[in-house]
Amino acid sequence: MAQYRFLLFAGFLMITLNSKDAEGRAILLTGYWPPTNEMLRPFSQNPDQNPSDWEGLNWEGAGYDVYAYFPEFANSDDAVGTGDFKVDYEDTKADFDRVTQQLKPVAIISFGRGQGPWEIEVNFPDYYKISDGKTYHGTLPGKVIAKQVNQNTPVRAWVDAKGDAGNFLCGYIGHLGARYRTSHPEVQATGFIHVSGDLSLLNARLALEETLRALIESLKRQ
Repeated sequence: MAQYRFLLFAGFLMITLNSKDAEGRAILLTGYWPPTNEMLRPFSQNPDQNPSDWEGLNWEGAGYDVYAYFPEFANSDDAVGTGDFKVDYEDTKADFDRVTQQLKPVAIISFGRGQGPWEIEVNFPDYYKISDGKTYHGTLPGKVIAKQVNQNTPVRAWVDAKGDAGNFLCGYIGHLGARYRTSHPEVQATGFIHVSGDLSLLNARLALEETLRALIESLKRQ
């Protein structure tokens, strides 16, 4: 019986240590319109959005916890959505501030619907008069992400180094993340990816997983 208790205690210690290893190593994912909200579902801790087990805990044993937040849309005519990160400037800013304060992420990737199929944005001008008027830049390992997505999935990924993420909510949240990094030294990478609206959910999730793998390998080297 004593050995059994010890094993239970040892198991508890192991779980505790694993949790501590991942502490302060959160990766934040945000989405907007489908398929970006749907592909993030396995990483949501909200049981109303993800009734299955949260897949983000120490994802693939890599030592990072992955959290996802996204809105829900009643139908194809619903452009704003409900819940976290509604397609609304004030709501997005409030949710971004709340979630980053709670998680203190080391990396942030936001997603929205656009040209895609998996368009990794780099430039985020201040179209919104929310900061100092500067253009901030994403720091994801874009070329590595594109290479892995292209090699391991049917999705075509590419880095948009010349254009920008636009002057609507996609560019706005990309700008928020890139600017946030400049004042939070614990943040190692931020960025935004435009996902094609006609990309299948299966392929979107495959591309998301490859993106996370490339990001985490980059984080480990820093």
